Amino acid sequence: MRLPSSDSVAVPLWTLLQEDQKTPASPLAAAAAATPGGATPAAAAVKASAGQDGGDGVEVGGPGEYPAVTPCCDSSRPDVSPEEVVATRSGDVLLPHTILKSDHFPGCQNMKLTPLIDGAPNFRQVSGLPVYGVAIPTVSGLRLVLERLGAAGGRRKVLWHNQREEPVIYINGKPFVVRESERPFSNLEYTGIDRERVEGMEARLKQDVLQEAEQYGRQVLVAHEDDQFQVVEEWEPVTEADVQTPLEVYQELIADGYDVDYLRVPVTDEKAPKPSDFQLLIQRCWAPPPGAALVFNCQMGRGRTTTGMIIASLLALRRARAALALPEQPQQGLPDWFVASDRYPSPSKETELKAGKFGVIRSLLRALDGGAAAKAVLDAAIDACSAMQNLREAIASYRGRMFYEANDARRQSLLQAAVVCLEYLERYFTLICFASYISGAHFPPASPASLTFGEWLGARPELRSILERLLRYNPAAALGLNNAEQESHAALISQRGGSVLGAYAILKEDHFRGCQSSRLVACVPGAPNFRDVPGVRVYGGAIATADGIRRVLLRVGAAPDAPPARAVWHLQREEPVVYINGRPYVLRESARPFKNLLEYHGIMADRLERMEARLRDDVLAEARSHGGRVLVTREEQVAGGGGAPHASARQVVDVFEPVAGPEAVQTPKQVYEELQGEGYRVTYVRIPLTDGACPLPRDFDTFYSAAAAAGPSDALIYTCQLGGGRTTTGMVIGSLLRMHLNGARIGGEGGLAGPPAETAEHLDEDVGECGRVGLGWGGVGAPEPGPRECGDPGLDLEARQLRDGEYVAVRRFTRILERGPDAKATVDRVVDACGVLINLRTAIIRYRQPRSLDRFYRPEIQARHNAFQRGSAYLERYCMLLAFTSYLQARAQGGRVDRGAARRVPGPRLHPPEPGLRAGAAAAGAAAHARAQHAAHAGAVGQRRVLMKRRGSVVGRRSILKSYSMAAPLPGNGGSQLLVEGVSDIRHVEGLPVAALGDATVDGLRRLLGAAGAKPGGPRHIVITDLREELVLYVRGTAYLRRELEMPAAALHHAGIQAAKLEDLERRLRADMLSEASAWGGKVLLHREDITRTTQYQPISTQVQAFWETTGDGLCTPREVFVAIAAEGYQISYRRVPMSRERTPQPADLDQLTAQMGNHPAGKEVGGRGACLRGWPRLLARRLGWRGAAGR
Repeated sequence: MRLPSSDSVAVPLWTLLQEDQKTPASPLAAAAAATPGGATPAAAAVKASAGQDGGDGVEVGGPGEYPAVTPCCDSSRPDVSPEEVVATRSGDVLLPHTILKSDHFPGCQNMKLTPLIDGAPNFRQVSGLPVYGVAIPTVSGLRLVLERLGAAGGRRKVLWHNQREEPVIYINGKPFVVRESERPFSNLEYTGIDRERVEGMEARLKQDVLQEAEQYGRQVLVAHEDDQFQVVEEWEPVTEADVQTPLEVYQELIADGYDVDYLRVPVTDEKAPKPSDFQLLIQRCWAPPPGAALVFNCQMGRGRTTTGMIIASLLALRRARAALALPEQPQQGLPDWFVASDRYPSPSKETELKAGKFGVIRSLLRALDGGAAAKAVLDAAIDACSAMQNLREAIASYRGRMFYEANDARRQSLLQAAVVCLEYLERYFTLICFASYISGAHFPPASPASLTFGEWLGARPELRSILERLLRYNPAAALGLNNAEQESHAALISQRGGSVLGAYAILKEDHFRGCQSSRLVACVPGAPNFRDVPGVRVYGGAIATADGIRRVLLRVGAAPDAPPARAVWHLQREEPVVYINGRPYVLRESARPFKNLLEYHGIMADRLERMEARLRDDVLAEARSHGGRVLVTREEQVAGGGGAPHASARQVVDVFEPVAGPEAVQTPKQVYEELQGEGYRVTYVRIPLTDGACPLPRDFDTFYSAAAAAGPSDALIYTCQLGGGRTTTGMVIGSLLRMHLNGARIGGEGGLAGPPAETAEHLDEDVGECGRVGLGWGGVGAPEPGPRECGDPGLDLEARQLRDGEYVAVRRFTRILERGPDAKATVDRVVDACGVLINLRTAIIRYRQPRSLDRFYRPEIQARHNAFQRGSAYLERYCMLLAFTSYLQARAQGGRVDRGAARRVPGPRLHPPEPGLRAGAAAAGAAAHARAQHAAHAGAVGQRRVLMKRRGSVVGRRSILKSYSMAAPLPGNGGSQLLVEGVSDIRHVEGLPVAALGDATVDGLRRLLGAAGAKPGGPRHIVITDLREELVLYVRGTAYLRRELEMPAAALHHAGIQAAKLEDLERRLRADMLSEASAWGGKVLLHREDITRTTQYQPISTQVQAFWETTGDGLCTPREVFVAIAAEGYQISYRRVPMSRERTPQPADLDQLTAQMGNHPAGKEVGGRGACLRGWPRLLARRLGWRGAAGR
């Protein structure tokens, strides 16, 4: 990347990296004037040949060996072998081992297309629309195309869109592309590159070609492909006028009088266009000049060209009609093919594949408003643009190769076909989204509610969730079709055509025999697993029937005849639900009747309610067409061995449910509106939560708003599917809010829950009496424990810690939070009170230690993976509850973080510097060792007593402050070493004003700055960048790091933490240690580890020694240390830029390091030894701890 010069305007590095996301439409003149970007792109992974249904940029034939050069008829051919030329290339783009391959090759022309234009293969037009497609043309072929379109002499405007992503160069009027010599038939991918950068690459490629021609007698080595798919090299004579970039070719055509407007829109071969690409094409094609022709080209004019033609056709049709929908009859002004028709009337599996009825597409259509209509319009456009490729049929073709290849070895060779198939499927998915976008209220661009396509997608996270969950994680399900022959009522299910209740979708009843947990003594009919949290008016349960809701409202006092109390009912289902005859039914896939539809993660409540409204319409339409009945699915339990129910005995049956009229089918929102009309005092709140996942931050905001609007005596009711994990999470959040907003206290006897009992139920799906384990890890761990009891003799130390939630991640997370230990204690108390069915803390244990297996079968490995994923989700949920509680504590203090303790402590004071600089010191940190020898060592009992009493906001039990002490500098691989007493591992880069150092005492820093000429009144200025990401505290001039007692050698990094937050944590650490010092007579317990040059580093066996240190007023944070040193007159500038080996530096970090280079006062002599250092600041990068030296 290019850094700005000293006399230019500084541009942040993040802005440079974000430029590829901006692709504004600009005329050809602006494109020609654009300065080529200076970034040198890295070659990405390349694709192999994809066969006849492959992408547009993939040529037919497999790669062959690099052949010998064909004899050239020119006697002046350079006396050098092609292999040597290719191997010694040294251009900026034309790198070693790259070739210039002709873009035209035998067989690239589809001879069935008309007209056939010489030099412009695969030229065609969309019937009835001014939309054209073509392969990349030669200069002569381009002129023929423009003349045919009427652009010569300015008779017609032509908007030309070049969708090539690879750098192309025209030599003697023919297009050539850069390829790797070992893979001449594979495209070079630069996914995400923008127009300016690819055109900048082409400008540099032109210079490379001219330089090579200058070297070889005005000839350049190029490669062609013969009829046998072999690469043949030849020398091409060139002059400067014979080498042109595509931009220069079109500029020349404009100068010759052709009315053409050229724009580069780079799209990766076989991938879906980016949202910015769609937006650029909208700006170009939505309101073109009257009569203008829209032309698209890529390499062969196949995949990318067809995609561009489809987008332009959709925009042209939308411009001609206010609503983009297929009419029943052909209409004037529209193409003949734009009419509703049954393209695949046969219900066979082959036709369903060609119709695009894949699993991921079905999920998408349910999520989109008008998804089925958008797909129908898109399919019509795909068929109209299918002269070179039909996207749906290409997906079906690749799918057939993968699914029906019997030979395992051959199937492995089709891995590339699988990748292309999924990329085509994502392209089809994106085009359906685009068709829905331009059909909605946020289009066209001039409308008041206008959104860009990227903004429209960003506002619908459920669409991305569908892609991630199906296309990325389960491609077989994404490409799957249902096996209708094995289902009862298969014909009706497979032919469903609703917008939500579509093909292969079923309505499964939410209630079934055994969904009521045996742990609850009281049972509310129609409301399984209903229970309360004593003392706070918080309730939870499974989704209830209409009558069950009435009984619950009567019980909590919100019925018409009950005392004047209200209820706030939170429904946390993420799936679309509909009530039929007062009973809840949920949408499922017929192939997965027991699996939740998890692909709608992140969906907003209003869109989910619109889905339910459309589902209700689909149910009523089906009932009207089947004599007032709708087909539903119910779950039955069949007794297993010994009469005990078992997961394998679950089965579903299809039955017809009578529907008397529209009032018999209701959405959940309509159910509660009807209850409000009957006089029930209930407020309905929908919060879609994914089963097993942590609530999103916006969900916490919704919980807070609903509780804040409720009165102190109002009932807060939380429900999900069966009243398991999501309901318990809601109850915990509601209890925390009641304690924060209303000052409620948990306590008293609950009348709805029985005593704790041993059970294995812990999932949302597994809370019934049947012990259903089909969706989780069955038989894992010990029985679910009840509330904690201190001093349980039946548990060892580790088990007690895990039961208490003392995981390493939780401990580290708690220390970052303001008053983290208090927040954890509050959360644990509430979690235990709400843990009748599921304890959100102890449930983590169940997934941490799966049962040991003697053999690793694939199903068991998959179960272990599922257990890990589920346990990680529970751990994340637990940490989010801690963060939410800390947030409530901050709001209770007026919305400000309490730093009063840090402000009330006495100010730091550095000890006066020790005089003298002893060159060639034998040991670093000797003063610290000398003081430690006189400190009284802390015994094991005393150490344990002190550590167990640590209850600070940053340090807690098992937290220690550990120092490093090294007897000598360490040998390194590069750079020169300096020896300064009190400073370890100093490394200086010869010839550059850059140095790095490890641990340093305060006196050592003074000596180092004095030796470098930055002492008070000195001539030089030192810029110090502190890269430490750990918490550091100086005690009597020596740096100590916060560590875990059990893992003293393991760094406690805070990956991604900002400098301001890190320094705030260090101020709180100082306040904690001052408070501890006041409790122990002015002393603090510290730890040290002696590491010499001959000691082998063993993280597991590292031993630390505890000792007492008198603090006095010598506790300082790193910033306080350097501020005090600067106040003494030392010429320094200081900045904290937290970094670690585990985290790649972010652009913002590099921006800060770049800013440091100019952070010195004007007129001050800076630099070090030698005149070459003048004008530069000396940059010191501090790395506390020599073990991280090599990594940073």
